[in-house]
Amino acid sequence: MANGSFAASKGMTMVEVLLSSVIIILVFAAIFAIYIFVQNTWQQGYAVMKLERDASIAMEKMARGIDGQNGIREAKYIDSPNDGATASTISFTGIDDVVRTFSRSVADSTLRYDEGLGQSIIAENVSSLTFSRTNNLITINLILEEIIRGKHFNVSLMTSVRLRN
Repeated sequence: MANGSFAASKGMTMVEVLLSSVIIILVFAAIFAIYIFVQNTWQQGYAVMKLERDASIAMEKMARGIDGQNGIREAKYIDSPNDGATASTISFTGIDDVVRTFSRSVADSTLRYDEGLGQSIIAENVSSLTFSRTNNLITINLILEEIIRGKHFNVSLMTSVRLRN
């Protein structure tokens, strides 16, 4: 750049190369940071959505039954909890005279269903499950929790089921 025109220069100086390299590195670092942020946000949103879906399905299965019938609302009578009490397990006899139980396993944080043929898992990541009974009204509180990268995500659902029988 002896005569002051850019066209007369033979190439880029070392300072220009270093400066353009730093700018490119900063642009790629910003893009990478945005990508990581979006990925983490997506994973957290997906985890919460999955917890909400699992909790909703579990509530539906408890209220209406595993196969859409013989759930708590069709119970002939409730064995436990007693009227006015709260418990982490509900045991009831259906109109088909089969005793069914919904309970939370503390060992593996699962919601389990038992109708005498062995237990099956209805939901995972269950941190709390309570049943309260007032006359013919059963109130179910369910909390599902998952930890992702050290952050706690939880979903809490509550529903009331009026016994039909």
